[in-house]
Amino acid sequence: MMPIVFTSFQKQKTSNAPATKTNEIRCLEHDKPGSFVSPWDPSTRTRITEQLNGMKKQFPDLRAVEAGIFGDTGFASMMVSATSEDPHSHTGWWCNDKSALAAFRKQVLEKYKTVKELNTAWQTSYPTSEDVTFPKGPSDGSKRRWLDFIAFYRSGISGLVQTNLEVLSQLYPKAIRSVLIPAEEDDIKSGTDLASIMSTAKSHDGVVRAVGLGKSGFASSASGELGRLAGGAKAQGANLWFENAPSTSGIDIAERIFTAISLDAKGWVDSPDNVLKFK
Repeated sequence: MMPIVFTSFQKQKTSNAPATKTNEIRCLEHDKPGSFVSPWDPSTRTRITEQLNGMKKQFPDLRAVEAGIFGDTGFASMMVSATSEDPHSHTGWWCNDKSALAAFRKQVLEKYKTVKELNTAWQTSYPTSEDVTFPKGPSDGSKRRWLDFIAFYRSGISGLVQTNLEVLSQLYPKAIRSVLIPAEEDDIKSGTDLASIMSTAKSHDGVVRAVGLGKSGFASSASGELGRLAGGAKAQGANLWFENAPSTSGIDIAERIFTAISLDAKGWVDSPDNVLKFK
């Protein structure tokens, strides 16, 4: 039976902390900083661990914890602040910092072993590994170079998911530990690797929580984004939960619960307002 969980449960959302000048994330398009730390900066894991340990001291007995992966929203997606206070915010390639470039060079050299082999695969002519750069787009060089860049870019969010769940599983072993994913995120610039995220959630006894249930009817949900997420979760053996959108009637809620059960959801998150209004 699918468990029903309401957002009145005591819950704390962790999130990627504001950046400093030494570890800020920067966009590739304009070389301007965003408000959050780079996923590839070596200090990021330490910062996350310190923050979560601080949260544990303040909230020692949480029943549910939402692992805030990136930005002020906490989605497992490459986002920057959605607030007007952010000096630079847009959908883009957020990897133009020194830590990201160093990590990219390391990752591709681990794959190809030598610069010569890398040049052969990419059809490039880099003299040394220190000369390797990010492609400017899918048409900048070979398809292999672009695909290697996409794999690297996705590793940023996947790495943050793993770090958060590793620490949270130690601090809150009995709590529900969820990773928030947008149900309608298809932009490759989001950096979201659903297969990797779902696999990581499973290995750390966490759940993947999709937001967006109720924006369309059953047929559209089952054949669209939610159906894709449900299929991915089943393939990875992950626990997929759905979060309900604001409802207009009790029948509306019943239809959405039916949709969730039909898509083999393992859990349901709803707002107290929905429940009290249509009880």
